[in-house]
Amino acid sequence: MRLHVYKGDVYFVAEDLDSGIASQGRFRHTAIKNLKEAMEMHQEARNRHKTIVMANRVRIAQHI
Repeated sequence: MRLHVYKGDVYFVAEDLDSGIASQGRFRHTAIKNLKEAMEMHQEARNRHKTIVMANRVRIAQHI
């Protein structure tokens, strides 16, 4: 993970340059904490999507 943290007009912004995921917070450490949470939620969503795709492939294969 390549992290870029900067002060915006009001909030600090933390951005993972590899994934493009970003978050913000009133303080630098809060922005980083929020980014970590956003990345975890993104990964959970990807995992759910993979589970749905695999389930659909199984259903399709059963009908062939």
